[in-house]
Amino acid sequence: SGQMAYPGTEGAIDITLQDDWLYYVLDCSLYRMRTDGTHNQLLTEVSPYDGYRICEEGIFFTADISTRGYRHKMIRCDLDGGNPTLLLHEPVHSVSVLFIDQGYVYFRRYYTEEINGFQGEELCRMRLDGTEYQIITRQNDLGGTYQVRDGWIYYTHSSTDRHLQYTHLALPRPD
Repeated sequence: SGQMAYPGTEGAIDITLQDDWLYYVLDCSLYRMRTDGTHNQLLTEVSPYDGYRICEEGIFFTADISTRGYRHKMIRCDLDGGNPTLLLHEPVHSVSVLFIDQGYVYFRRYYTEEINGFQGEELCRMRLDGTEYQIITRQNDLGGTYQVRDGWIYYTHSSTDRHLQYTHLALPRPD
């Protein structure tokens, strides 16, 4: 039971396991291969800027795409890299896909200058198909990490010395 290395993957980062596939980032591109090392495939040459999340419905990631000074866009593609779709069309300076839960993708957006009367961070969610976009909270500095389960959000907050906190998500339910 010694260590083994997959050929051609030196320098790989951000490894995720989904079913029998290993997903990873190498040289600013997203790849996947079977866990036995076969079927190594380039999925997208657009670098997942701030990580990526995978579920049965696809891969969700942010990409560094320059558009009028607003670089980061959220993209969804199939598990094989096909059908890339831009999910977040609004101008934003930074967006991080945090997690996927019960049919929603949760993400944090950051504005370095005032846009539409707001500067700071927003914790948001939308359906996996890009519909039902909602802002959960807006603050000057959200920071920290987040998890959601059964209508509760658990998080650490950078401005409170990263103490573990929780709150109930009082979000309107779709009809």
